[in-house]
Amino acid sequence: MPILTCPSSSTTPPSRHSPLKPAIHATPCGRPAWQLLPVHPRSICKLSGLLTELPVERRSTPERAVAALRPTVEKLLAWFGPRRIVWGSDWPVLTLAASFGGWVKVTELLLDGLSASERTQILAGAAQRFYGLEGGRA
Repeated sequence: MPILTCPSSSTTPPSRHSPLKPAIHATPCGRPAWQLLPVHPRSICKLSGLLTELPVERRSTPERAVAALRPTVEKLLAWFGPRRIVWGSDWPVLTLAASFGGWVKVTELLLDGLSASERTQILAGAAQRFYGLEGGRA
């Protein structure tokens, strides 16, 4: 697990964060670790696992899920930006809450206000950089 330090450090290794399951441990500066992640330029956030965290009534339709998730996604976009958000399917756990197609529809609606370039960053570009797959190389 990466070690998070207060914002003055720039040597923190890349880290992953689940927006609805933030770490509750305090850091040396007394802030929860998840609050420090956006500060570190090498950290990313995976946009995944959100539907399984919503109560059934808040995910009964794609539109309801979007209404419930939009505030979280807007915060993530403000904190990390599209270049540091990686979309994930959360399959097969996703199937406890929705179909793969349902999550794709929710994602499309959540990202609808972004430019094509920003959507591409979230759906492919950030993951390609993080996993070293840029240019089609593994």
